[in-house]
Amino acid sequence: MAAPFLLVLLGTIQLCFAQSSVYENIDTVTIWKLSKDPYWLTLLHYKNTLFSNKSTIDDTNFFLHEKGMEDPAAELRTTITLFSQGDPTDPNHPINRFPARLNWLQQR
Repeated sequence: MAAPFLLVLLGTIQLCFAQSSVYENIDTVTIWKLSKDPYWLTLLHYKNTLFSNKSTIDDTNFFLHEKGMEDPAAELRTTITLFSQGDPTDPNHPINRFPARLNWLQQR
């Protein structure tokens, strides 16, 4: 019973210290829930281990967050933030590099 309260509290603390206005507009609890979605975990090639998820991809260019290989919520938050920044016509923009992520997010 204490776990949902702790998640809300953690989310509130994270929102208070977020530096980007985009981060302030993202509901941390929603990010956490979406990051547990089986399809999101599949997109990132996460394999369920005894205590956590970890991606089977070891190429750091595949992840947008430095801990994206082991933290699906951080990767999702960074993905959303970077999708909303920069020039989407640039071939190297995350929207163009990760169209499956964009498609999945648009369906949410």
